[in-house]
Amino acid sequence: MKRSNRKVPVSTVVMFTAALVLLCFSAVAGARAALNIFSDQYDAELKTLSINVALVDEEGTEISGDDGLTLPCDKDEEGNDKVIVGKTYPMSYFVKNTGGDEAIDEYVRVDVYKYWTDAEGEKDPSLDPKLIKLAFNSGDWIEDTKLGTDERTVLYYTKILAPGETTASSFLKSVTVDSDVSKYATLTESTDEEGYTVITTTYDFNGVSYKVEIQADGVQTHNAKDAIKSAWGGNVTVDDSGNITAVN
Repeated sequence: MKRSNRKVPVSTVVMFTAALVLLCFSAVAGARAALNIFSDQYDAELKTLSINVALVDEEGTEISGDDGLTLPCDKDEEGNDKVIVGKTYPMSYFVKNTGGDEAIDEYVRVDVYKYWTDAEGEKDPSLDPKLIKLAFNSGDWIEDTKLGTDERTVLYYTKILAPGETTASSFLKSVTVDSDVSKYATLTESTDEEGYTVITTTYDFNGVSYKVEIQADGVQTHNAKDAIKSAWGGNVTVDDSGNITAVN
C-alpha cells in the first residue's frame, strides 16, 4: 500500500525563564512545526486517528504554550522572587497522551533546551549553557546522547503511552545555576579624582536570565523504529514488548 507523509499536531512547547538572582518568572514559546509520520496500516484512517501530547505538572494539570509558569525560587527581604546561585531547585513535569476518542498508542520524547539571554531577552551565545545544571530521571527515560548538545538534552520515554495515560515518572528532577558563574568577571582599573586606583569588577552574568525550554513530541508505535527514525532522527532498539531498550 502506498505510504502517506502527512503532518499531525504532535508537539507542545513550554519555555521557563528565570532572571539570575533578581527575578523568577516564565514565558512561553510558540508552537513548533508538526512532525511527519507515515504508515502503510493507517493510510485510510489518518483523517480520524490522532496523536497528541501535553506537558503536565504533578497534579496532572496540562501546561499549554499560553500558560504563565513560576519557577521554584526564593524571596529576598522585600518579598521579591530571586534565584540563589548554587542552590538546587526541584522541578517535576510529565508527558501525557492527550489524543481524543480516536487516539492511538504513541512513543513520546522530550527535548530540553537551556541557554542565557541578555536584558533585552535576546539569546547570548557567549555565555556557557553548561553553567545551567539540569538533573534528569533515568529508568523510564533514556537519553539520546548523539542528538544532544551543551544546550539540548533529548530523552525518550521507554514505554508505550496509551491514550489518556501519563508517563510514570517526571523526566526532569531539578535545576541549579552553577556557583561558578561568579568566576566569570572582568576587572577594570581607573583613577579617581584624588589619584587613587579604582578596580571595578563586572560580572559577565550580572542581570542576565537563564531559560529552560521543553518540547514534548509523540509518534506512532506502528513500525516503531522506522517511525522514530523518520520523525526524530534517532536510532532505537525496541524489544518484543514494545519498550525502547537502547539508543544506538
